[in-house]
Amino acid sequence: MADMRRDLSAFRVSEAWPRRAERCCKVLAKLAQINIELAPSTNEKRENSNAHVVDFVEVTIPRYSTYEFKSHFRMLPEAFDVLQAWIEPHLPQERGFSNRTKLLATLWLLANKDRDISQTNRSEADRFAMNKGSLHRCVMLICRTLVANQGEVIQ
Repeated sequence: MADMRRDLSAFRVSEAWPRRAERCCKVLAKLAQINIELAPSTNEKRENSNAHVVDFVEVTIPRYSTYEFKSHFRMLPEAFDVLQAWIEPHLPQERGFSNRTKLLATLWLLANKDRDISQTNRSEADRFAMNKGSLHRCVMLICRTLVANQGEVIQ
């Protein structure tokens, strides 16, 4: 402990300290300037922001075995086909995502609720080639449609 106090007192008294601090500040300023010059512009960030999982709905999901499909969506593929056929007439025709994609994304999100929803939206949106807002709108649309038409199924 005494050695440490001696070292600290030497450090405070040292005349070299102001010069070192000044050099350190200059280096940090230069690094900050280099970092600003190397940082991508906002346009470059937007260009690269469309990197999503490619063909997940069209290629990957059809390759799932029955067991894999059920583990991810909590229903058999045949049950999903029945649900899709039932819900499609009730969904509005919109541009953008297919009704199949909307339904799969909603079921994936609802079936995998082991984690907090705010932490999982980004990864699920990316998986279905959506942004977080689109995923939210899809989930809300599908859930509202299910609730509005539940009387046809639940007696």
